[in-house]
Amino acid sequence: MKKKVGIGIRITQTPFDRNLIITIIAFLFILLSVALLSGCEEKQSEVAQEEEATSSLTHPIDERYINIAQYELFYLNERMESKENVTFQALRKAIEVHALFEYLEAQDIRIEPEKLELQRKLMSEQLAYDLQNSDFQHYFDQLKKALQIDEQDYIEQYLLVNKNYESLKSEMTSTKVGLQVDADGQASYPTSESEQDYRDKMGLSFDYLEYIAESMPYYLPEPINAPNVLFDKDYQRLTTNREGEVIFRGKQFSTSDLTMDQLTFMHHLDLDYQLPGLARYNFSTYQELLQKVAHEDVNKRDMAEQILAVLTVVETTLDWEFGELFVYDGVMPTFDTENLRKHKDITFQLIEHEFYYRSEQMPGKLYAYRVATEKIVEMYGLFNYLQKDFDVAFDAQTLASIRAEQEQSLQQQLEDPYFKHYLDNVLETYQITLETYLDDYLMVLAEYEALVKRMEKEPIGLDGDGRYNKGDVHARYRNATQLSWTQQFEKMDQLKYVTKVQALDPQPELAFEIPEGLEIGLTDEGHYVFTEVIGFFPMWLNEEQQTFLAQLKRDHALPEFSRSFIPHYVARLEKTENSAIQQQLIELIKIYRETLAL
Repeated sequence: MKKKVGIGIRITQTPFDRNLIITIIAFLFILLSVALLSGCEEKQSEVAQEEEATSSLTHPIDERYINIAQYELFYLNERMESKENVTFQALRKAIEVHALFEYLEAQDIRIEPEKLELQRKLMSEQLAYDLQNSDFQHYFDQLKKALQIDEQDYIEQYLLVNKNYESLKSEMTSTKVGLQVDADGQASYPTSESEQDYRDKMGLSFDYLEYIAESMPYYLPEPINAPNVLFDKDYQRLTTNREGEVIFRGKQFSTSDLTMDQLTFMHHLDLDYQLPGLARYNFSTYQELLQKVAHEDVNKRDMAEQILAVLTVVETTLDWEFGELFVYDGVMPTFDTENLRKHKDITFQLIEHEFYYRSEQMPGKLYAYRVATEKIVEMYGLFNYLQKDFDVAFDAQTLASIRAEQEQSLQQQLEDPYFKHYLDNVLETYQITLETYLDDYLMVLAEYEALVKRMEKEPIGLDGDGRYNKGDVHARYRNATQLSWTQQFEKMDQLKYVTKVQALDPQPELAFEIPEGLEIGLTDEGHYVFTEVIGFFPMWLNEEQQTFLAQLKRDHALPEFSRSFIPHYVARLEKTENSAIQQQLIELIKIYRETLAL
C-alpha cells in the first residue's frame, strides 16, 4: 500500500530550510495580525462614529421609551395593528417627540422645573387611577415584567416624556415662540427638517425607515365571499387561513371598521359600563360583556351577536403576543449577491413604457417611474426570495411551456391592428426584437404570476395565515442591487409635474362645455390646455359625450382610451358623420392632447 503524500512544506530539511520556513511563518503571522488589527480598527471606527452621532444629541431616545412605545401601541392602542406596523409607529413617534425637544433646546426653550414637577405629580396620579382598572393592572404587571422596568421608569421615561412633548408643542403653537417665519410672514415648526436632522444624528437612513415602514404582512390569496359573517363594510376584505378560518386580509382592526349601527352600539356600551374602548388588553372583557348582553337583553341580542361575529374574525386574524422587542440597529437586510437574479434595464423600461402609454390613468412620468420601480422590486424580490431561501424556481420544461403560452397569446394580440401599431412603435423606440419583448417582458410577468400561484398552492414561503413579509423581501432586493428608496424618490422629485400654465381669468367662451372641475389655460404657442393632467378622461365627459365615445369604441373595436390610442380615437371621430357631439369630442380631445404634451 502506497503512502499518501500531501502537498506542503517538508519539515525534515536542512537548518537553512528550517530557518526559511520559520521566517515565512513569522511573516505570514505579521500579515494576519495587521489584517486583524485593521479590521478591529475599522469596526471601532464605525462604533465610534455611531456613538459620536448619538452623543451629539441633547435628547437621545432612551431605550426604555422606545420599548414601552412598542408595547403600548401593540396592547393599548384602539387601532390594533400588526407587530410590524407597531415597530414603525413606535420609532416614528419617538423621533417626532425627541426631534421637537432637540429643536427647542437649540433655542434654549425647555420645560420649567416647577411645571415639570407638577406634571410628574399629575402623571403619577393618573397612573394610580388607571391601575384601578383590573385589565390595565394586569397589562401593567406584564409590561413591567417583560421590559424589566418599574413604575418610576414608566412615569419618568414614558408618560412624562410624552406629556412634556404635548406641553411644549402646545405652548409653541400658542405663543409662536420657537417657530420659524417664512417670506410670507407665516410662522411654523419645520417638522420634516427637524425630524430628518434628528434621524441623521441617530444614524438612521431614509432607506432604513422605508424598510421598517414597508415590513408588513402581505396576503397572497384573493378576497372570498363569507356569507356566514354577520357584518358588511366595503373595505373589509376577507380571506381564509390554512385551517379555512375566515380572517381579515389586513392584520389590523378597530371599532371604526364596524358599520355605523354597530359602532353606535359599541359607543353606548362604553358609556353604560364605563369602558375605555376596545383594545388587545381588554378584548376578552368586551367579548364576555357582549355575550352577557346577548343573553340578557332580547332587544340588543341581534346587534351584540353581530359584533361578536366580527370579534371572532378579529381574534383569529390578529397576533395577541408581542414577543421580542424590535431592535432599531439601522441595518437593512440583503440578498447574497452571488447568483442574484437581477432585472434587465429593458424590462424596467418596458414596464414603465407600457404603464405610461397604455394605462387609462394617463399617469405622469413620475408615477410611471414609481410603478415600474416597485413592480421590478416586487417581482425580482420574490424570484430571489423563493430561489435563495427555499430553492424554488421553475425548471426548463415549465419555463418552455409558459413561453409557448405567451408566444401564442402575443400572436393573437398582433392580429389587432391597434396593438400591432403600438408594438411596432415599441420595438422601434427601444431598438429591440419581438423575441426580446417576449423574453424580457412578457415572460417575466408570466413567470412571476405563475410563481405566486405556486407559492399560494403548495404553499411556499408563507406563514400560517398565507402571508409573507413583502417589505423585508423588497428591502433585500433593493439593498443587493443598490436600487434604494433614496434614489427612487430623488428621481421622482426630478419628474414631478409642475403646473406650467395658469388658468385664464375670465375663462374663455367656447362653443362647447368644459368638463366640470377643470379650467382652461393658454400656452405660449397659443394653444388651449387644461391646467391639470387628469386620468380616465372619458369619465370627465358629460353623459351624452360618454355614450357617444363608448359607442365609437364598440363599433370600431378600439382599445382603452390611453396615450397610445388617442390618435386612433381622433381618426375615427373625424371619419364619423358630422354632428355637434362629434365636434365637441374632437375639440376636447385636442385640448387634452395639448395638455399631455406639456
